[in-house]
Amino acid sequence: MLDPTSTRTKAFVVAAIVLLATSFTTGCDQGPAASQGADEPTAEERAIVALLFREGAGGLTGGDQLDIIRTLGLGISADGAALVDGACGEPASSQVSFEDLDDDGETEVVVDYGNTCWSGMAGTSVTVFVRDGGGHFRPNFGVPGMIAEVRVNPSGYSDLLIGGPGFCFGLWQWNGQEYAYSRSEPQAPDGCAYRGL
Repeated sequence: MLDPTSTRTKAFVVAAIVLLATSFTTGCDQGPAASQGADEPTAEERAIVALLFREGAGGLTGGDQLDIIRTLGLGISADGAALVDGACGEPASSQVSFEDLDDDGETEVVVDYGNTCWSGMAGTSVTVFVRDGGGHFRPNFGVPGMIAEVRVNPSGYSDLLIGGPGFCFGLWQWNGQEYAYSRSEPQAPDGCAYRGL
C-alpha cells in the first residue's frame, strides 16, 4: 500500500499529473501567443534549458527549447547543478543531438535522458522531437533505450534501431506520420529467442 505522506509517493503523483497534462497539451493548438513565445520561462525552466542545452542549442530558439523541456518533465536538483527526473527526484543524465532524420534540411532534435527510475534497466530513454505544422517541436517518438544505429531510408525518415539491456533491439520506422515499431533484431545469436521471434 502506498504511504500518501512519503516523498516518493508525492513525487510519483506529481509525475503522473505532469504526464497527463503533457498528453493533453501536446496535441492542442496553443494559439498565436504560444507560437510567438509570449509566455516567459520560469527560473526553473531557464535552469533546465541551461543544463539540457549546455553543449549548444543547435540553432534552436528560446521558444523551441521551452517546447522541448516542457514536454520532458525534468526538474532541477536542490543545489541547481543537475537535472533530476520528475518521478523520483533522482539525478538524470541528458544529452541532446540535432539530426536531419528525413534529409529535408530541417533539424529534428534527439534527447537521450533518464535514469533507472524513469527508464528501467535501460537507464536512459530517447525522445525524438519533430516540428509540427505550427512550427513547434513536439515529441514524435519516445521509449526507454538509446539509438544504437540510424539507418538512412531513402523514402523518408531514417530508421532507428533502439537498444537497451540484452541482445534484442527494436527497429522503428516512419509510417508517414510518426515512428512506429517495425520489428525486433537480434544483436547476437538467439538474441530475440525469448520473444518467440
